[in-house]
Amino acid sequence: MRESWDAYAELSERRALLRRPWEEDILHWSYTQGAWVLHGRTLPPDQRRRYGVTRSGWCAGSG
Repeated sequence: MRESWDAYAELSERRALLRRPWEEDILHWSYTQGAWVLHGRTLPPDQRRRYGVTRSGWCAGSG
């Protein structure tokens, strides 16, 4: 049951990111091809929230 919920949460986060394409410009770490890679160009306006990436490290710009 826990794995199903985690998969659902990940898909929900991905769907939300796809609705906010402007977040790709905000600096964020993305897990791409087995390594963490820095994406984006501008500083995040607030550090209390994660921008442009899901909990697992997926971002729309990484594929």
